[in-house]
Amino acid sequence: MWVYQFGECLLFPVVDPFMRKRYVFLLTSDPSACLKPPSPIPSPAHCIRELMSADHLPNVLRVVTGHTSTGAAVVTSQHRIQAEDFLPGVRAGLIWSTDAVPTNDNNSDVDGATRIQDGDLGIGARNGAALRYTDLAPGTTAAMHRTSSLDYNVLIHGKLILILDDGAEKEFTTPGDVVIQRGTMHAWRNPGPEWTRWVTVVVDANPAVVGGQALPATFQT
Repeated sequence: MWVYQFGECLLFPVVDPFMRKRYVFLLTSDPSACLKPPSPIPSPAHCIRELMSADHLPNVLRVVTGHTSTGAAVVTSQHRIQAEDFLPGVRAGLIWSTDAVPTNDNNSDVDGATRIQDGDLGIGARNGAALRYTDLAPGTTAAMHRTSSLDYNVLIHGKLILILDDGAEKEFTTPGDVVIQRGTMHAWRNPGPEWTRWVTVVVDANPAVVGGQALPATFQT
């Protein structure tokens, strides 16, 4: 790791796990000290400047395994799944999808990411399950919506706020936090300051029934 010293300021890069941002930290008790001659470096840090930031997180790396003719496990494919702009500030990518549960994908050469998503709102597959990832820009709110599916949402990076149609909000800040979405109306918001990523397993399901009425899929703009 390279380090530069300017007066009382010590500059060094820190790259986050997604290789998305590089920061320069200036350790000084007086920001103006950056113009002074070299001297011992004080602490704590009082001056942090962002050097460079990208527009979004990098695409997800997907590795698929299979078997040789003798039954040995091997990697059959490895590439990054391109995320597409779904809405302003919202990017999403389909990692894999099945057309049935249980699936026969262990004995098929079909790439699950090529399957048509014929579930509600084009999210997930009828009678199957889908693995997706979603990236949300800082300050962006994804629209309120509902699908007839059971969704396992896992926070990967950043902060995420779940918004329900009664106005309730729940913030998630720890990678690995999970939301089980059971056919409810909901929206997502990224409070910032950086992009947020979560992964979702969308399982086709019967609609939620309340008061004897099935709740339909819907998307509010």
